Amino acid sequence: MSIESEVFKKRKFSKDKLLSYGFKKDNTIYSFSKEMSNGFIAVIEFNEQEILTGKIMDPSLDEDYTNFRVESLKGEFVNSIREEYKSILFDIAEHCCEKQYFITPQTNRIAKTIIETYHNEPEFLWESSPDCAIFRHPDNQKWYALIMYINKNKVDKKAFGMVEVLNLKIKEEELSELLNQDGFYEAYHMNKKKWITIVLDDTIPDVKVIEYIKKSHIYTS
Repeated sequence: MSIESEVFKKRKFSKDKLLSYGFKKDNTIYSFSKEMSNGFIAVIEFNEQEILTGKIMDPSLDEDYTNFRVESLKGEFVNSIREEYKSILFDIAEHCCEKQYFITPQTNRIAKTIIETYHNEPEFLWESSPDCAIFRHPDNQKWYALIMYINKNKVDKKAFGMVEVLNLKIKEEELSELLNQDGFYEAYHMNKKKWITIVLDDTIPDVKVIEYIKKSHIYTS
């Protein structure tokens, strides 16, 4: 994961705040530059896909300085550049973003609907898995939804890349029909006869995901 992705993975940007912070808008690109302590220039851009990227320029050579991205390089100079760059990103995150529970847009939309509908917040139970959370039925404290951040090949051997998934309780008779639909997979880390895994990458529309959350909530009561 890149430095930028790690810093901003649970953040939602405010374009108004970017402008107030000092970003300049040129068409659909918001850009910001800051001189670093050694004279290098950090250049940050935010594009129309709402992706933030950055680079460090060495003005004396008029070229990018890229060593700070090589994790195996641990010298005092490169470490100081890396840490100063991260500090710039964290300051942007603090002043220009809103914190979110989860990483992907669909997961945050789904979580917002759950909170508004069932009036319970996600619980992050595991220090070793800080991106995983459960939703509990208030009447009996049983889980009716589990959100995890996993490599997609754990549910689809032909796929790779990190995704957020949602585990929901189902009736056994629903299983075979669901597994024939795009976006549904055998339950990861749960009973495969009583749970289903949904990949939250917009393959399945929100309204359909919410329908199965409602069922899971009922089955858990």
